Amino acid sequence: MKIFRKATNAPVVDTAAELADELETLERVQAHNASIHFGAPTRCPACASYGFVEHLDLVAGVADNRCPSCATSWRITQRALRHQAMAARLEVGPRHEGNGILFQNVMAA
Repeated sequence: MKIFRKATNAPVVDTAAELADELETLERVQAHNASIHFGAPTRCPACASYGFVEHLDLVAGVADNRCPSCATSWRITQRALRHQAMAARLEVGPRHEGNGILFQNVMAA
């Protein structure tokens, strides 16, 4: 476990491929009926056993995890969680149901 890290001046490059990998990891973890809370341990995406958090960086929004059963490592990012939440909100869309006066006025227009 690292307590101190060297500061690097290397720029962080966000690519679509990295985001796609992060989203795939989230989907594999959630496939085991697991809810994900950033910074908390999650299920292993490979074997569904409980993993543990090896490293948590709140500034970068990164949580590195490892499974003690199968030695798989995976990363949960706040960026992927935000993207997944936004996509879920867009899929739901506005609700148009009811029979109140406001609903009738909107549908008549």
